[in-house]
Amino acid sequence: EMLKCNKGEGTAELEEALTTMLDIIKSVNDSMHQIAITGFEGNLSELGKLLMQGSFNVWTDHKRGHSKVKDLARFKPMQRHLFLYDKMMLFCKKREETTDGHDKTPSYSFKHSLK
Repeated sequence: EMLKCNKGEGTAELEEALTTMLDIIKSVNDSMHQIAITGFEGNLSELGKLLMQGSFNVWTDHKRGHSKVKDLARFKPMQRHLFLYDKMMLFCKKREETTDGHDKTPSYSFKHSLK
């Protein structure tokens, strides 16, 4: 709102302050999601910087081969929360746990990784 009202002096400083605040919020949000990952045997800090995280639909290849496209269409996508780091991508299953009847707290069960 301040940027909309301010057209003159100090606009660059306001934009820089806004960018910094948004970066801090993203960093805190990413940290909250990272500490909720369970079942990963490695050290998350060794994977580098968390570049992006979010929920995606994922389809997997099954061991049995399918010769027809219509066979592939029957498979439903799996909802997975992906964490993209510098060195690896983690696939997790999101679980929401209710704590004392309050807000649902997300946790993420590690399922797979790609280097």
